[in-house]
Amino acid sequence: MDAPIVDCIAATPSSIEFSWTSVAAHMGYQVSLNGTNWVAPSSGSTGTTHIVTGLQPEDSVTLYVRAFDNAPCDFSLVGSKKCFSQSCIQLNATVAAKDSICRGDLWQVEVNGLSGETFGLSLDGGAVFTDTIFEFNPTLSGDYILTVTDSNNLVCPALPTTIPLVVDFIHD
Repeated sequence: MDAPIVDCIAATPSSIEFSWTSVAAHMGYQVSLNGTNWVAPSSGSTGTTHIVTGLQPEDSVTLYVRAFDNAPCDFSLVGSKKCFSQSCIQLNATVAAKDSICRGDLWQVEVNGLSGETFGLSLDGGAVFTDTIFEFNPTLSGDYILTVTDSNNLVCPALPTTIPLVVDFIHD
């Protein structure tokens, strides 16, 4: 039997989906990531797709595919394809906040550019939240670090944004 022709049909930063052409007169397919250990595809033994998950961004994976049949041939020639998981595309967030406030005043931070995205925000490594406008009463001057995590691609690193702030102490 001829080798299945393998192609990449979808990729995310953590997965790749492969597909292949159907081979005439087969009983099913087997796939391998190393060419020696063969298993049924994720779509079932007669399916023509396989998804590889648990990847990191820009990982490469070579998938080997063969059809199987009764003796004497047993297996087709082996088709293969090397594909890459997607790279991370950072969410395009911008931050608007005053760079100086008086001690005791509320500091308002506004995060823009995340409309329609699924994300998580964290300020200085604290709890994750999704409010894009928040305020609090800081007591110390310094750089506050806001991290934006793409909730659809958790393997991608969080995008840190530094927000400088000076808290003025005005004496009576």
